[in-house]
Amino acid sequence: MREELLLPSFLFLEQSGPIVGVLAQRKGLEIPGRLVSSAKSWLSHAGIDRTAQILPPTALEGIAKVSPVDASREYLRHLRVAWDAKHPELPFAQHQVLVTVPASFDAVARDLTQKAAEEAGYRNIVLLEEPQAAFYAWIERNPDWREQVGVGDLIVVIDIGGGTTDLIVFNDDNVRHTASIGLGGRNVTNDLAIGIRTPLERAEEIKRSHGTCLRAVTDGEYIPVPGVGGREEREVSRAVLASIIEPRMREIFTLALRELQKNHYLDTLGAGIVLTGGCARLHGAAELAEQVFGMPVKVGVPKGVGGLVDAVASPAHATGVGLVRYGAARLANGRDEDLGSDRMRGLFKKMSEWVRQYV
Repeated sequence: MREELLLPSFLFLEQSGPIVGVLAQRKGLEIPGRLVSSAKSWLSHAGIDRTAQILPPTALEGIAKVSPVDASREYLRHLRVAWDAKHPELPFAQHQVLVTVPASFDAVARDLTQKAAEEAGYRNIVLLEEPQAAFYAWIERNPDWREQVGVGDLIVVIDIGGGTTDLIVFNDDNVRHTASIGLGGRNVTNDLAIGIRTPLERAEEIKRSHGTCLRAVTDGEYIPVPGVGGREEREVSRAVLASIIEPRMREIFTLALRELQKNHYLDTLGAGIVLTGGCARLHGAAELAEQVFGMPVKVGVPKGVGGLVDAVASPAHATGVGLVRYGAARLANGRDEDLGSDRMRGLFKKMSEWVRQYV
């Protein structure tokens, strides 16, 4: 048992009871037919019955499947139990809880997330869209943001998550547009695992430590890669990693570009683009995005959080840090109203007011 900063969204259907997180992911490599992943993507799928027991789709015979709502409930329950074990003097049930959801969630998915949280023992819940929380962290890091973002300017946040990439367009008064792309960091990891023939877990480590989006890497660096199926360890150049990572990241950015073009926002983005999520910290991610979009791209890195400063000062934690800042501002202002509407219109304006007061 050890503490982890992030909880991977994996659920392993063990006979003795569900297992969540890193251990679930590892056991799923051995028995894929018991592993549930991408539950949020299924929860956002309007074409299915999201309360039906359909996961995992490739379940072994005799394995009782679960619904996307069930899987979400188990993730949330695990977090509550972990909190109460770590902080028995501060029971989870006594706190207001902010739960983030992808920008792609419709009203049904949001309601089902609320239901899953309540079944997991959550009380006094506020739902917040992930890119909005990440953008709040970016505002917190840029006290001069008003010099970068003019009144009425549009700005886009692209949040590259594990299973999806969420896109949200803001201006001063409201959220203008949200969309979700069915590709994310997990696809990059899968590409690496296949391309360099190594286990997924090691591919994820290599992506984080040595991954780059720039093919023009000439540093001559080589990375040891463990083999699979009894093969010996070998070395792979960083240029090879770039040749695998860059096409997938370019595809993600290109799909986001098409979404902006389709909705006629590209020519009105006076403030550019903010990139958040785990893959935003990949070497060359911002440079590649600037090539694709043809405009400035900033990486949203949170700041100003005590404790594990180095650990959370990463685009991967922008959503979490933004949540902390958002919650602190709500408490300081005595605000407890539910901002969980489909588009949460006006949230950006509230953020602006709070930032001017507290930054």
